[in-house]
Amino acid sequence: MRAAAPVRLVSFDVGYTLGEPSGTTLTQRLVELSPLPARQAKRIAQQILHALDPRCDATGPQAVCSALGIAPSAFPHDHRPPGFALWPGAVQAVARVAGVVPVVTLSNVSHWDEKETDVAALLAPHLRAHHPSWKLGFAKPDARAVQTVARLHGRDPTDVLHVGDSFDYDVRGALAAGAQALWITSRPPSVEELRLLAKHPGRVTVVPDLARAVRHIEQTILPVNLFHQERHTVNQFDTTAPFYAAYRPGIPKEAVELLAQRVAGKEHRALLDLGSGTGQVPLALAGEMKEIDVVEQDAGMLGEAEKVLTGLPVTARLHNTSAEEFTPPASYRADLVTVCRAFHWMKQDVVLSRLEGMTAPDATVAVMGDGSLWTERTEWTDALRALIQEYLGAERRAGKDKKYAAHNRPYSEILAESAFGQVEEHTIAVERKWSTETVIGYLYSTSFAARPLFGERVDDFERRARALLDEHAAASSLIEHASFQVVLGRRG
Repeated sequence: MRAAAPVRLVSFDVGYTLGEPSGTTLTQRLVELSPLPARQAKRIAQQILHALDPRCDATGPQAVCSALGIAPSAFPHDHRPPGFALWPGAVQAVARVAGVVPVVTLSNVSHWDEKETDVAALLAPHLRAHHPSWKLGFAKPDARAVQTVARLHGRDPTDVLHVGDSFDYDVRGALAAGAQALWITSRPPSVEELRLLAKHPGRVTVVPDLARAVRHIEQTILPVNLFHQERHTVNQFDTTAPFYAAYRPGIPKEAVELLAQRVAGKEHRALLDLGSGTGQVPLALAGEMKEIDVVEQDAGMLGEAEKVLTGLPVTARLHNTSAEEFTPPASYRADLVTVCRAFHWMKQDVVLSRLEGMTAPDATVAVMGDGSLWTERTEWTDALRALIQEYLGAERRAGKDKKYAAHNRPYSEILAESAFGQVEEHTIAVERKWSTETVIGYLYSTSFAARPLFGERVDDFERRARALLDEHAAASSLIEHASFQVVLGRRG
């Protein structure tokens, strides 16, 4: 994994990142006139129109009409540019970022649509410059757009963090230029998008809104980062984190209610989540706790946890270290300790022994987990497992160059031998309905079928896996019947 370069310049996209036009744009009018499919017409119009300065090239309207299959006489020369309105909080957001790093704007926009809008004035005095594509001569995702902006400000493209709402234009454009990207989107990334993100680990961060984008920039660029307590480390899961965040099943509500009962009525309510992954348990319990400590040794996973926990009304501290090495202040006492789908990776006796000194006298230790699509026994999962074995061998993998070592001792027995020997077990039946898309995403989140394990054969594997899943989905459905186990331990 290539370490992300320090950020020395932030470029903001404008349209639908900081605000929106109040009417129909020229691009939209041309798309409506074109006989081509809308998405294709939009891409063609933007490629030509957004990089065109009509003051220097009078043939532009004819060229775009020809490419769109429109008669040159149909070009809307009477187009009246719409106004542009910044969203509430946009100026404040840019101002906050400008307080820690120089800020510019980099917008895909035509000369015709920007004639009535002075973006630089709207965001003054916080911008170093406004760079519309029609003036640059390049429009995103052309790498030269970001590269030109970087050069104009005396920076290398690797020093730039580009912030925008479009995967196809903002994220692809930043990655093509060698820059970093901060993608604002409220929807889960598709498998195709996650596949590209996995090829560029550490260079793209996904946040749900502009406010989260600002907080992320402040927390990662400020000289003193108060959110992260230790330096990031990387292990064999570094390319699975985005898939894990998007496609791993969540925690059953019955389990959440069971855990919430354990801290009900307590004044402190401190949660310690070990091997947190992407923060599923802390997120589910955030409304019940006052403090949460998230312990995860994989930097990519911890980054995903940060995205979902930032901004919640609870004090959250993230620790990039292992459960065995986590060392809180001497006075620290957790009321609830959770380990979900991670206990098998740990030195269990070491972890339980260390928990004696960092938990309240009446604290609960909860070890949770369920099976996986590898262990599920149905016709479709058996066929899928056989396909994976065809590519990776009969033995279950556990990351690169490692085989999975099954833990056959029940977790209840392990807890019973610790200081938390008063044990109770709960089993929650869960039915999960999968699709081809979610199964593929899930597989890439696991240590037994992560994309890097397949090497150059990954595309061939995915093609065959999709065909297999589509066939089974058509014949019946992709159903998993899982048992979610919750083992609770307390001091006797």
